[in-house]
Amino acid sequence: MHPEVAQPGLPEKDLPTLRAAVASGCTHLITGDRQHFGHLFGATVAGVLVLRPAEYLGAREHQRGCGSSRQIPPTGAWLPWEGGGGPPEAGG
Repeated sequence: MHPEVAQPGLPEKDLPTLRAAVASGCTHLITGDRQHFGHLFGATVAGVLVLRPAEYLGAREHQRGCGSSRQIPPTGAWLPWEGGGGPPEAGG
């Protein structure tokens, strides 16, 4: 286990969420759980950037408007509970 994930200051019940994001190679963890993840908003933990939904969507809008080279994955591309565990299929 990555050392940052072992002690991120999260309750035991929330650790599997962060660990799954790291193990899956996610670039972002989007959550509105301010109570437990709030201290991690804007921080990168073991390569995973933790953001509130509004921050993520704002960054996507900014990227579209200014032609930024920073790539932000499409919404939902890393959410394991959508589309059977992987990125959504193109066109379907």
